[in-house]
Amino acid sequence: MNAERRTRLEEAGIDVGEALERMLGSEALLERLLGKFPADPNFAALGEALAEGDAQRAVAAAHTLKGVCANLSMTGLHSLFTRQVEALRSGDFPAFLALVRDSGLSSWRFLQNVVPAGYARHQEVALALALAEKLLDGRGACRVHGGGFAGTIQAFVPFDLLERFRSEMDRVLGTGACHVLSIRPVGGVRLA
Repeated sequence: MNAERRTRLEEAGIDVGEALERMLGSEALLERLLGKFPADPNFAALGEALAEGDAQRAVAAAHTLKGVCANLSMTGLHSLFTRQVEALRSGDFPAFLALVRDSGLSSWRFLQNVVPAGYARHQEVALALALAEKLLDGRGACRVHGGGFAGTIQAFVPFDLLERFRSEMDRVLGTGACHVLSIRPVGGVRLA
């Protein structure tokens, strides 16, 4: 595993060192198990249980996914599934649904879903989207720009967050990665 891949996994919330300890140092095994994670049948079981209103089955599926995340040292997702199980057990279904949305977004961003086929090593867009969402913390908005495969996102950032947003994006993605654009109050004009 090269340093870039390791960094990306760690930025996605995976404790690579701990995971490799569990895999007795086998990077190939870790990569294979991470690749199988999106197809875990408990995702479908969780969806079916929710659709049928079966809280007990939903708890079981979320609990199993929590365990899988723990075994793969996916600390961010483990925390998310832990909160899902707690919300279901306490009967707080709105909180559970919010966590399910978070889980879906996390899977989309960190499980190779924002890259062209055959380029699984490039997760720049997913990383940028995740970082932007974290920095915006529910304010403003961000989205893939140019179809997602041009390596660009677009973010609408409140002025009071702008400098911190820009500096953090540059710190993580590289100096000059974040370009601040302004929209002028007058639209397009004709130059004679």
